[in-house]
Amino acid sequence: MSHPSDIHVENEAGRRHNGLARRIEHIARQCAPLVEDITGLLLPPRVLIRLVSVRGFIDACTAHRERLFTSELQELAPPAEHVLAARQQLQNQQKADGLFWLWSGAQTILSAGGSAEILMVPKGLRHAGLYHDDWWFHLALAHELCHPAQQRASGGTFITLRSTPFPQARGTDNLALAELTEGHAMWAGHRARAALLGTAPSTSPAQKPSWLYRRYMAKVAPPAQSTETVYVGGEDFTTYVLRRLGTGTFNLLWPRLDLTPTHKETATPDEWLNRILPVLLADNGNNAAPNSGELTPPRGSALATNAMAQKHASGSSAAQLDSDNDAE
Repeated sequence: MSHPSDIHVENEAGRRHNGLARRIEHIARQCAPLVEDITGLLLPPRVLIRLVSVRGFIDACTAHRERLFTSELQELAPPAEHVLAARQQLQNQQKADGLFWLWSGAQTILSAGGSAEILMVPKGLRHAGLYHDDWWFHLALAHELCHPAQQRASGGTFITLRSTPFPQARGTDNLALAELTEGHAMWAGHRARAALLGTAPSTSPAQKPSWLYRRYMAKVAPPAQSTETVYVGGEDFTTYVLRRLGTGTFNLLWPRLDLTPTHKETATPDEWLNRILPVLLADNGNNAAPNSGELTPPRGSALATNAMAQKHASGSSAAQLDSDNDAE
């Protein structure tokens, strides 16, 4: 399998972080071929990791959401009440970004040119006590590199579908996109780090989280139950499914993210597999990859009806992600 031609770290946060930029680039270049080998996915030819200031992070996330809002509004023409609700959500997210940089670690967004890029805030890493923690960086970078690979495998739709301000119009409002994509990234990240570093170090880094970071985590950060559902529960779900399918069959899912499990189906993975396997294998047999307009099945179609029947047959539910929906 070929590997990405260029992993580039762009330091926009100041010269004092040049050393960090070099470390991140070195670790990312180690992780990239492993991410490809483990997942069976290809990274884009060029992957950009931007080290940004707090203001740069806020501005980049805001611009990403505004571009997505505009393009989705033009394509989907949602009803006025959904537009008003989405605009209010944008304002709430922009306010939350005032401190979200403390918690984000790394964030994947769409650039103005439409490519996936990774943001990291050195100041936030210092506050979190992670600035010198290479054990953490190996997991974080392997994890985050999965998102550009997922974006490429999905035909450029994954970030839009997960982050759309109009999930009802997209038909994604009940889909566990966060659990699937973050769980997959955690599964691959842990394996890449283990291949590079082995077991966890016996001593942890000396740097401790700041008072501001601890206060944010106690008062403002997304609830632990929410993040555990997405990252821990998502990894458990993905690990189970990949054992059943293997990466080759699992990767047929990326161009068909309309087949993502519902929140209830994450608790009943065998029911989900029974629903999607015939569709995935039929698509593979026909070599038919849907375009972006075909990602949402018609609500009256057999596929949509079967999805709803399976959803109601499931006896338990998983909590919905109630934090920022951007890829993390």
